[in-house]
Amino acid sequence: SHPARPIDLSNFLDELADRFADKLASRGVSLKATITGGSPELIASPYVLQLALDNLVDNAIKFSPSGSE
Repeated sequence: SHPARPIDLSNFLDELADRFADKLASRGVSLKATITGGSPELIASPYVLQLALDNLVDNAIKFSPSGSE
């Protein structure tokens, strides 16, 4: 079971970018996430959210041409 709990979205996205930093650099692709108006709190399973976003970002890197943002 992967229970939901409050997640600081800003920190979560920073950690996501850190996990993919080497892969992004090797492909010449940049990742940008901008949150305005403060960092919203999200109630979710960190494990499930990480799996979903990691898959999304990994696919975006694979299918983006070099120089993409």
